[in-house]
Amino acid sequence: MSAQATEMGTCTVNSDCTGTYTVQMNPFGFSSQAFFAIDSNGDDVKIIVPDTGSVNTCVAKKLFPGGAI
Repeated sequence: MSAQATEMGTCTVNSDCTGTYTVQMNPFGFSSQAFFAIDSNGDDVKIIVPDTGSVNTCVAKKLFPGGAI
């Protein structure tokens, strides 16, 4: 089973390439906050999502490293 959802949120990136984002999932009515760090080349983002009862981590990689964002 699949469902469509809309995500809306805010993101803050600090001068040291760390940051946070908060996202609201609709129509499910829940929000989540994550913390991230962008690598020195801007090609990877390491993310941690400390939700209640679990902690999820992931790495997002740029599809074409070294190119424009």
